[in-house]
Formats: sequence, C-alpha cells, structure tokens
Amino acid sequence: MQATFIKWLRQEHGLTRKEMAGRTGYSASYIEKVEQGYARIHAGIERKFMQALGISEQQALILKLRYADLKQAAAPQSSTAHLSL
Repeated sequence: MQATFIKWLRQEHGLTRKEMAGRTGYSASYIEKVEQGYARIHAGIERKFMQALGISEQQALILKLRYADLKQAAAPQSSTAHLSL
C-alpha cells in the first residue's frame, strides 16, 4: 500500500513528480520508482515525503486509514452467494 499511498498523496496535493522531487531532494525518476513499487520504502523515506507535504505523523496515520477505506470502497465486491444443486 505504501507505494500507491505515496502517489495518491502527491496527486491529492496537486504536485508533479518533478515538484515532489524538488521538495524531497530525491530525483523524479526515484519518486516514480517509489510510486510504482520498484524502490523499497522505509520509514525515513516516508517521513521525508510527509514533511515535504506538510503532513504530521498523526495526520499521516489518519490519511492512511482514509486511503485504505477509499481503496476498499473502489474494489469490486466479491459475491459470497453459492449455487446449490
């Protein structure tokens, strides 16, 4: 979830990867790798991304819950009905 969450946050703040790169000090290509799940995200990187967006640790936790709820709501609902013969 971290990779898609980071991308979602960036987009919610209306930033391009290049703009996010300027705020974090990472390259735009590295941010792309993070968002696509190709680069490992550790707490330090996530913290730097949150600081660049002006998000506190508490706010980040709340946003992660909101994001999880949005993803769950957007996911196709699986049917639990079974056919009986």
